[in-house]
Amino acid sequence: PDRVVFAASAFVSKNLGAAFADPPSFDLAKIYHKSTSKTPLIFVLSPGVDPTEQVQMLADSMSRHVFQVALGQGQAPVAVKAIKDAQKDGYWVLLANCHLMLSWMPD
Repeated sequence: PDRVVFAASAFVSKNLGAAFADPPSFDLAKIYHKSTSKTPLIFVLSPGVDPTEQVQMLADSMSRHVFQVALGQGQAPVAVKAIKDAQKDGYWVLLANCHLMLSWMPD
């Protein structure tokens, strides 16, 4: 089963072309410039994928501070405070492990 994805990708690439099998390039700066201050960027990740470094590099290039919070184990109050402070002070908050915060979904 662990080789099925690789085999299917190879088959599609060989028969239809690499453009159909390779993921599209990820240009965070371009995505950021299409966003607004009222619309968060949400990353739905595959195992082993971590956009933290790209977010930090973009923030650095824009002279922005990024506050990171890994949710779970009592970090909800820290995250809420970080979000409120970021709204007031203009920095970014990067929340990881949001799937652990099902209680936030109705909000």
